[in-house]
Amino acid sequence: MGISHKEINGAYCYLLGRQPESDSAYATYDQVDTVTDLYRIISNSEEYKVKKESFKRIFIIGNCQTEVLASLLECMVPNLTAASCLITTTRVAEILTPDTLRHQLAAADLILIQLSPDDPILKKLLEVYSNYEAKIRLIPNIYYPTYQPDITYVQNQAGNIKGPMGEYHSALIFFAWKQGFNLNQTSNLFTYDVFAHVGYFEHIKSSNHLLLENGAAAALSLNNLLEKWRSQGCFMHSMNHPKLSVLADVARAVLSREGMSYIPGVEQYLEDPLALHPCWPVYPEIAETYGIEGSYFFKQMTDRSSPKPKLIGLEEFILRSFEAYDAYEKDSLDSSLLDTSFFKSLPAFLRQNTFERKANKAHPYTNLKSTQYWRRSMEKTPVCDVDPVVTSRFKISKDSRVATAGSCFAQHISRTLSENGFNYYVVETDRSLTAEECTKRNFGVFSARYANIYTSSQLLQLFEEAFGLFKPTEIYWIRPDGKFVDPYRPQIEPNGFNSIRDLVDSREKHLHHVRTMFETLDIFVFTLGLTETWRSKKDGSVFPIAPGVAGGTYDPSKYEFLNLETADIIADLEKFIGHLSEVNPKAKIILTVSPVPLVATYEKRHVLTSTTYSKSALRSAADAIVRRNIHCDYFPSYEIITGNYSRSQFYGDDLRSVTDAGVSKVMGLFMKHYADRDPIQITEDTDGRSDELYMQSIAQSAIVCEEELLDSSAPKN
Repeated sequence: MGISHKEINGAYCYLLGRQPESDSAYATYDQVDTVTDLYRIISNSEEYKVKKESFKRIFIIGNCQTEVLASLLECMVPNLTAASCLITTTRVAEILTPDTLRHQLAAADLILIQLSPDDPILKKLLEVYSNYEAKIRLIPNIYYPTYQPDITYVQNQAGNIKGPMGEYHSALIFFAWKQGFNLNQTSNLFTYDVFAHVGYFEHIKSSNHLLLENGAAAALSLNNLLEKWRSQGCFMHSMNHPKLSVLADVARAVLSREGMSYIPGVEQYLEDPLALHPCWPVYPEIAETYGIEGSYFFKQMTDRSSPKPKLIGLEEFILRSFEAYDAYEKDSLDSSLLDTSFFKSLPAFLRQNTFERKANKAHPYTNLKSTQYWRRSMEKTPVCDVDPVVTSRFKISKDSRVATAGSCFAQHISRTLSENGFNYYVVETDRSLTAEECTKRNFGVFSARYANIYTSSQLLQLFEEAFGLFKPTEIYWIRPDGKFVDPYRPQIEPNGFNSIRDLVDSREKHLHHVRTMFETLDIFVFTLGLTETWRSKKDGSVFPIAPGVAGGTYDPSKYEFLNLETADIIADLEKFIGHLSEVNPKAKIILTVSPVPLVATYEKRHVLTSTTYSKSALRSAADAIVRRNIHCDYFPSYEIITGNYSRSQFYGDDLRSVTDAGVSKVMGLFMKHYADRDPIQITEDTDGRSDELYMQSIAQSAIVCEEELLDSSAPKN
C-alpha cells in the first residue's frame, strides 16, 4: 500500500529531529508498506542510536486535536520532538495490535493519551502496551457544543456519511429531511422557539461539566482556562475542533504538570490547522445569549488552491444537505441526536405551534420571541415579572473588577455589587479615615474620587486628562468662604482646599488612580445622566455643574452653555471606547441611562420637555454604541423605572426620586442577568434535560472524524 511523504517526514522529525535530506531519502522507503515498518527501520539506524538521548520525545494518541498539540509542543520546548497517532473507528483494531506502535512508544520519554480513564480503548491500550505504562499520562479531549449544538453526525451501516460540511451535519436539517419538509419549512425551523425546545440554549451546563470532568481525569484543572476561553467569545471552530489558542493553553498546562518549562506565546506565529476544516457558525439567536456575534454562514473545508475560504448561507446549506441525503433511503440514515427526547417531541411541538402552516404563510413577525410582542410581555404581565433585559452579552464573576462612574443613580450598582460579594473595584482610598469620613469626602462612592460624571464629554475629558492627552487650563475655582475647589469635581472636598497646591496635589493623585482603574478594570459600568453642560470658551473644558453654583463665578464671556446632541454623545463615547481599548483591550462596558429627571433646564422650555429630550438622546446614543461594539452592553434601568407598566409607582412624591422599590427592581434584574452567581465547577446537580444533554455530549465526543485521515493517506508526492 505504501506510505506518504508526510508519514516519512513525521517519523524523521520524531526520531531523528530532522526532515529527510533529499528526494532520494524518500525513495529509500518506497518499498516500505506500513508506518510500523518505517519506525522500525529508522529506530535501528545508526543515526537514531547516536541521537537517542539528544532530545526529548513525546508521543500523543487521540483525536484530531493531537496533531496540533504535537506541533505546539515542539514549538514551545527546544530540543523536543512530538508525533501523534490519530484514533478512528477504522484504525482501532490496527492500533491495538501489539507491534503497531511499539517503536514509537519505546522511543518516547512521555506518552500522552487523549482518552478518559474508563474508556474501553484506553484499557485495551494499557493491556497491549503495558511495558510503557509508566510513561503514559492522560490529556483532556476539548469537546464543547455550547456554541454549535446543532452539529451532529449522520450514519448508515458503513459509518459516517458526508454532506456539504464534511462529516458535520445540522440536526435540524436532517430532522426536516426525515420528516419530508420542503426547503422553506426547513429554513423556518431556525428560530428561537425551536432552538429552545430542542435544548440548544441549555448546553452550557453539560458542556462545562463534561469539559471540566475530562480535565480532572487528566489531573488538570481547567476551571480558570474555561473562564478565560469563554471571556474571549466562541473558542471553538466546531464542537470538537478548538481554536489554536485553546490547544496552546492545554499544551502549556500539560507541560506545567510535567514540570517542563516552555516558550510563551508561540501560537501567535502559527497557522491554525483546524481552521482549515469545516467551521460551524454560532447561530445569531444563540450568539445573542452569550453576547457574541453570530451568523448563518458555514465555512467549508479550505481549498488551498483558492485565495479565499468558501462560505455558504443557510439556504444553500439546506439544499445541498438534502441533495446528499437524497442519495440514500430514508430508513438507512440515522443520527443519535434525533433519538433524544428533544427531537422525538419536536413534531408535536411544531404541530401545536403551527410551524408547518406558518412556514408557508410566514412574514418577518411570525416567529418572534414572546418578549418582542407587547401583549405577551407587557399587557398581561404583572409589574413584578416585567423583565425588559431579556439577556446580557456577558457575565460578571465574583473576581471581575467592576468599576462604576456616572450620575448619582450609578451608586446603586456599586452598592449592590458590594452587598452581594462581588468585586466592586475601588482604586482611590484613604485608610487613615473612618468610614464616616470616607463617605463624607467621597471615598468609595465611585471607583475613584471623580464624583458624579453626568455627560459623555465629562467622561472623555477625564480619560484624556488622566493619560496626558488633554490638560485643562482652568485649575481652580474659589468659593465664597475663600476655599479652593476643583472645577471638575467641585464637591469632592466638603471643606474645600486650603491652597491651590493642595488642590493640584489631590488632582494629580486622583488622575494617577484613574489611570490605574482604566488599565486594570474588567468591566466598566457608566450611567449616562445629562446632555446639558457648561464649558470653557478658552479650551473647551466641560464642567459637571455651572460655574458659580459650587464655586467660581459665572462669566458669560468665559463660559457657554451646551446641550449635547445624539451625534455628540456617540462621538464622545466612540472616542472613549477607542482610548480604553488601547490601554485595556479586555475591558467590557455596560451603559445605562439614569431614570432621574433633570432638576432644572437652562433651555427656554419646560423641564419635562428638556428631560424627555435629554433621556431620548442618551438612550439613542447608547443603542448606537452597543450596536457597533460587541464588548459593550446596555442595561435598561431607565426603561425599568419610567415604563408605563409601573404606573409611576417607582417614583417618590416629588416625581423625581426613585423609590426603594424601584431601586430594588432595577438591581434585582441587574444581578439576575449579569451576576455569574454559580462559578464554573463540576456538579452532580443536573436536571433531566441537562443530564440527557450531558450523555449526548459524551456520545458525540466519542465519534471521531474519519476525514482527518484524508491528508495523511494522500498519495506520495
